[in-house]
Amino acid sequence: MFGYWIKKRLLLSVIYSVLIATAYIAAFVVPYAKNVSENDLKKGVFEASSISYDIPSPTKSQLSELRSQSFVVDVFGYYITEAGLNINGNNIKAKLMISDCVDSVEMTMFNSRRAIQKGTGSYETPLYIGEDFAIDNNLKIGDEITCNGYKLTVAAIFEPDTYKGCILVPVTSGEFLNMIESSTNAYSGAYIEVNDENAAESYLRSYKPEGRLKDRDSFESDEEYQIHYDAWADASYYNEITSFSDKLNGVRLTDTNGIWIGSGVVVLIYLIVNLILFIRKTERYYFKTRKSRIGLKTYYVLTAISDLIFSGVAAITTTYICGMLNNSYVMQSSVFKAEIITSIVLICSIVACLVVNLALLGTAVKSNKGSIG
Repeated sequence: MFGYWIKKRLLLSVIYSVLIATAYIAAFVVPYAKNVSENDLKKGVFEASSISYDIPSPTKSQLSELRSQSFVVDVFGYYITEAGLNINGNNIKAKLMISDCVDSVEMTMFNSRRAIQKGTGSYETPLYIGEDFAIDNNLKIGDEITCNGYKLTVAAIFEPDTYKGCILVPVTSGEFLNMIESSTNAYSGAYIEVNDENAAESYLRSYKPEGRLKDRDSFESDEEYQIHYDAWADASYYNEITSFSDKLNGVRLTDTNGIWIGSGVVVLIYLIVNLILFIRKTERYYFKTRKSRIGLKTYYVLTAISDLIFSGVAAITTTYICGMLNNSYVMQSSVFKAEIITSIVLICSIVACLVVNLALLGTAVKSNKGSIG
């Protein structure tokens, strides 16, 4: 029986299993993984953080004032700079976020819910990076990066910051922080977590970023300074404040329903191919000469096993090749979802074919005057 199956069915099983699985992965599964990853990245920063608002250019005194407000839960001030980094001898540019509000990091996008890997050691100047940054630069926990002569150590890897595209240096003291603070009189911005949006909105409508107010020494005359001050005081900065709830509501998600259409097509194609092969002359000849259905069951069980093995190999190979050719970052969680769906669809398709084939055996044998043993 095994030799007969190898001669009459194995090659066909390999061909259609590989073709169907390859087409399914390339046309439906890979785009699905990319789209799910894109959607998760769009939403993740806003859903998985506690940030309510992002305000521009506050001073340290303004942050202290914000913390004293009853509607404010937490505040995270940050500096942002475009920095030159040396990574394993390669020089690159990156957007660096530096903050001395280390006790409030958990409210930001660099929180434990979005952490992929964290170091267990203590680092003098830790660096939090996104997984995309880690992959692009071949970085792992404990690796060192040089920035303006200062050494930063990769302490944690997170899902990418798709809001500002930053990597974070959380430090409370040290020469690196002193270097940043000496170059500015205010934070670049601050994240705020609130428990009363109405009260927060009322407060923020009159917010003035004192970090943008220059000192009198920056002007040659009192008149010039007064012009600057009046322009600063009269301006409205509310439109520069980002509401994370508005951002989340405004996210446009990419459609991912194509995977279900493709899955249905795969199941249908598998059934059609198997039915065509079921009624071909090779199978009919076997039905005429075989007295027992036991051999027929073995024939189709071997077919199901072969289909499963070769479709699985084709799916894994195609996924790997598509991954190598893909230049964009795709979250591992999205790849895992796609792999689960692929496994379920292929297994269900092959099992459905086996069930249909076995159900039709009795009819096929009887119609050819064979006896069922």
